Amino acid sequence: YVAPIPTASPAALDASITSIQTLENTLNDAQTAYHVKVQDRQNVFDTNSNAIDKLLAPIRTFVEAITSDTDAQYIELNRLIKRIRGAAPKKSTNAINVSAAKKSQVEMTFNSRQHDFGLIINILESLSVPYTPPNADISIPNLIIVKDAAFSSTSKVETAQGVLKELTTKRLDSFKNLTAQCQSIKKFVKAQYGLHSTE
Repeated sequence: YVAPIPTASPAALDASITSIQTLENTLNDAQTAYHVKVQDRQNVFDTNSNAIDKLLAPIRTFVEAITSDTDAQYIELNRLIKRIRGAAPKKSTNAINVSAAKKSQVEMTFNSRQHDFGLIINILESLSVPYTPPNADISIPNLIIVKDAAFSSTSKVETAQGVLKELTTKRLDSFKNLTAQCQSIKKFVKAQYGLHSTE
């Protein structure tokens, strides 16, 4: 077989296959990294002993105790807590094949939760009575640490997701190009050896 063009040569085909294999390995590593980042974020929001979801009830109870359930700041705080809990996904989304729209909705949910948690801290800092809980987990300095961890973990997920999307697109393009390359080789072989040749 004599390749009429460089891309239809056996060497070019081997190079394309090797490139795809390398890309597959890189994609697998990126998927693993993404899953780790998603789990880290899940820990900050829901799983850790000082996760955002686990801090909300003690915060609300303490604020209600030092103000009242009719206080405007308590009402706003309670509304934000309900919104954070209402926005919480039932299950961690790890699947790579989730549609882009659904994944985007999940990312927006986490962004919304971390933003609302920041607003809760603002309310605590501006209460008309001093917010000095005996439980150090819900002290303002600790809540700021948790908020920063939430922002950091969400940012890392978004970065890992961007890498994964780029590699997934590159992989799809590589397979399309390989298909076109194979079709081209097939046509050249037919042209060179004839339709009924064993080649």
